[in-house]
Amino acid sequence: MSERQLKPTGRLIVQLRRLTEQVKKEEEYPYITFYRHKDTKEIHLFLAKKSNAGCVEQPESICSSISNSGRKVQLSDVEGLSPVNLSVNLYDVCSEGDVVSCQVSNFRCLSKNTARILAAFLQNQGFEICGTCVSYLYRTELGDGND
Repeated sequence: MSERQLKPTGRLIVQLRRLTEQVKKEEEYPYITFYRHKDTKEIHLFLAKKSNAGCVEQPESICSSISNSGRKVQLSDVEGLSPVNLSVNLYDVCSEGDVVSCQVSNFRCLSKNTARILAAFLQNQGFEICGTCVSYLYRTELGDGND
């Protein structure tokens, strides 16, 4: 019995190239920045990196770089978020009635783990966050899974 060889189709080759480009971009831009769309007020996430000049974001949101999303959100379409007061009732977590509150004012160049937590809190506080952008924070990592 001979082994069947799979020949890559044109579509598969295009998908592999996109994936390779995305991985390279993520290695260069390992952080996440939150911005609010000026018109829709929906929050979008952008890949970012730290430099001597500060935090530098990719020109398009994460949902714009995902091939099938059909969305195009650019930096020119968004604005920074105002500080937000977040609170959580720890009774739900550890059976103690304490409420922990804080004001969040930094939404730029956050680690993926911090971005996951902040996205969850913002959604629970009633902010609309792009589901396609947030799904990026939960996708399986290639490699060892370290942030």
